[in-house]
Amino acid sequence: MWIKIGLSVRIAQDLRLMLDPDPSQPISWAEEQKRTFWSLYHLDRFVSCGRARPPAILDASYQLQLPCEESAWHAEPVVKINTMENLVNRDLDDASKHGSFAMIVLAACVVS
Repeated sequence: MWIKIGLSVRIAQDLRLMLDPDPSQPISWAEEQKRTFWSLYHLDRFVSCGRARPPAILDASYQLQLPCEESAWHAEPVVKINTMENLVNRDLDDASKHGSFAMIVLAACVVS
């Protein structure tokens, strides 16, 4: 399983999912891209902890906002969400905008 997740991470990196999406893309597409990357991040962290192996995604390699909550996903205009770096450094804009998925990603970061 660790090898398959590593391969998935390499594909995501090749598709540049760890960077902010192109602003010309639809909002739903951009949020889907973010959620795909953060799902891989989450899997990578938990498998690395359980198997005592190093994670494939380095903390310095992503510059992506965390996923937003469901209601903000479909709202116009797009709500700016904090990055993982903002959360770790406690430099928050508004913590109420974070949904449960963002909190799970943060928990994975802390556990790893």
